[in-house]
Amino acid sequence: MNETIARLERDLSQAPTELDKACAASLLAWELRLVDSVRAITLSDETAESLRNLLAESSALLQSDQFNAQTALATCLRTKAWCVYRLADYDLAHRIIKEALAELNKTDDIDGEAHAYLILGNSAWRLGDYDEALDAFNACIERARQTENYKLEADALGNIGLVYQNLSDYRASLDYHQRCLDIQRRINDKQGLARTHSNIGTVYFIIADYSSAMEYFHRSLILSQELGDARSEAIAEGNIGDVYFHLGDYVSALDIYQKSLSLFQNISDRYGEASSLSNIGSIYDKLGDSQVALAFQTDALSLFRSIAYPAGEINALLAMGVLYERTRNYGEAKICFQDAAFLAHRIGDRYSEADALYHQGILTISSNKATSSDYQDSILLLKTALNTAEKIDARELVYKSHKALSEIYKRRGEFEDALKHHEEFYRLRESVFNTESDKRLRSLQVVHQLEQTRRESTLFQKQAEDLKQANEALSAVLLEMEQHKKNAEEANRFKSHLLSIAAHDLRNPLSTIVTITDFVQSILTSVKNGDSLSQLAEAEGMLNLIHDSSTRMFKLIAQILQSSQIDSGKLQLARSIADLYPIALSAVRENFSQAERKEQKILFSGDSDLFAHVDADCIREIFDNLINNAIKYSPKGKKIEVKLCHHQPPDSREKTIIFSVHDEGQGLTSDDMKKLFGKFERLSAKPTGGEPSTGLGLSIVKQLAELHGGTVWAESEGKNQGATFFVELPAYQPA
Repeated sequence: MNETIARLERDLSQAPTELDKACAASLLAWELRLVDSVRAITLSDETAESLRNLLAESSALLQSDQFNAQTALATCLRTKAWCVYRLADYDLAHRIIKEALAELNKTDDIDGEAHAYLILGNSAWRLGDYDEALDAFNACIERARQTENYKLEADALGNIGLVYQNLSDYRASLDYHQRCLDIQRRINDKQGLARTHSNIGTVYFIIADYSSAMEYFHRSLILSQELGDARSEAIAEGNIGDVYFHLGDYVSALDIYQKSLSLFQNISDRYGEASSLSNIGSIYDKLGDSQVALAFQTDALSLFRSIAYPAGEINALLAMGVLYERTRNYGEAKICFQDAAFLAHRIGDRYSEADALYHQGILTISSNKATSSDYQDSILLLKTALNTAEKIDARELVYKSHKALSEIYKRRGEFEDALKHHEEFYRLRESVFNTESDKRLRSLQVVHQLEQTRRESTLFQKQAEDLKQANEALSAVLLEMEQHKKNAEEANRFKSHLLSIAAHDLRNPLSTIVTITDFVQSILTSVKNGDSLSQLAEAEGMLNLIHDSSTRMFKLIAQILQSSQIDSGKLQLARSIADLYPIALSAVRENFSQAERKEQKILFSGDSDLFAHVDADCIREIFDNLINNAIKYSPKGKKIEVKLCHHQPPDSREKTIIFSVHDEGQGLTSDDMKKLFGKFERLSAKPTGGEPSTGLGLSIVKQLAELHGGTVWAESEGKNQGATFFVELPAYQPA
């Protein structure tokens, strides 16, 4: 129990009068809505009845007491509306919150009005009244600004973004989500940031920009992990699973949905658990295993029923009905569709009601044993579905109902009615396809506009830097001449290192390849002669060894060439003004799978707006090298912390950016510190998973950092005490 609830419980037990008791109970119910919605509703109902009785005897109340009673009654109604909305009874929530607003108009509770308008907007949005929803959210924003409730203002802005998402105005949706994000960053609302990153990812998911969607979902995931918010982490995992599901990668989607399920189960979040079970059921349906899919959907239905969440029940029942129909169990399918239609009608979900009636109606088409009476029942069901779908402008459902009616009338020999519905089906299908094409075109236009804005921004920043670079050119030439002199002195030492590499590091994998190739050729000769088919599997394993050896040589040669290119001064930096946060985030994300193979966990935290004048690819390589090194030299099950932050050196007016990677690995000895960042140096630590090491990685990190005017260093308490590697880069300073 949190402190606020505990205090309100004491106030309620010690209240001297009925009015004081009712006021304390109304505030307690509002706080309980987040942790015990059932008790919150019960307490709200009991307290509201008591307050109405007190107000009915208003002549016995002082004016101030009457004012307090009206405020408390509005709070009770607001609490119940919030809880009912969370239980997906949007129509009832909509009616209750309007009653709450009528009471609030008699008071000066501006903050209460702001919360009430947020609930009104949410319920109107769910009921499809987008104009009322937008008006309510804007009213919430106006009042939230009056009370300086910035968190509530951000929530309303984010919800407006969700409304525009439903209206397919994705540019407006992203704009409002960005405004929400700006406020949440300013007030450091990390939980809100995780939610908004998820919402932005959803918009990109809808417009088929899956790369951006995945990036924002991963940001949401990392923020949730930093907060230790298992529920938000589970939601983010589920969103990532949705991307894989949509891309047809059902194996990856299944793995991620199972992670999400485990997280929800660990925190006893039955709603999240039920949703994950339903998602897994959908995966098995796609994989063609209807029985397993049905088992998961049945478990999801049971959980949704246990928490009284009708919207979830409806979705599970519809999925189960389709699965029963596919396995020709038409009796069970009919029961599922009937239950779904009943529930949808009860909570005012007209689309789901029409969809359930449609599926119930087409069962006679699937069955070969339908009677004349069955066809007549189907016609009534489909006409009801058609009528409901037309009222809510659900065009796809309308044309599907026309098609089903056409087929049933044709089977009954009523060809005139069959033709009429077929013509309507054909006309509406073209309209739906055209609408979907327009929607996809708008989505592509949004993606193009966003990309064009990014390119224009990059071009402007580059032009702003050109003059500065020109002014620095003369001094750069002088520095280059000095560097050439140093390079010449280093060349002979570098050549001897290359000879050593050729003699040892390249010779061993090449020798392995030659030996294995001879062995594979002998196996293939045996197979051709019919001597042994069982050796094919062994040959395949040998080919994998060839691949691993070749990959190791390729990486080694690439690092040697890159180091040589830097030493010779031929590496040209493609500098631009870049935000280092997404670069670091991408490097962390790309190393997740390697860390997971060693049961390691990467934790990432970073400040926003970390701009620097850099070659983004080179900076990415620096970050990747250091993270990869931490994974390589850390034992299984350890934690790796990656940080990116602003820094103000005490002896300088110029700000810098520091990237650091801390591991719990083998640490660094005093001798290691002397050799650190040198070419081909072998330190005391050894790769813990048998990974190869060239001795060039840290040297390249140092060279690339210094090319950007940065510095690198490492800190360690000693052997087996872990280590932290730092890269400090100049931050971009606008003129």
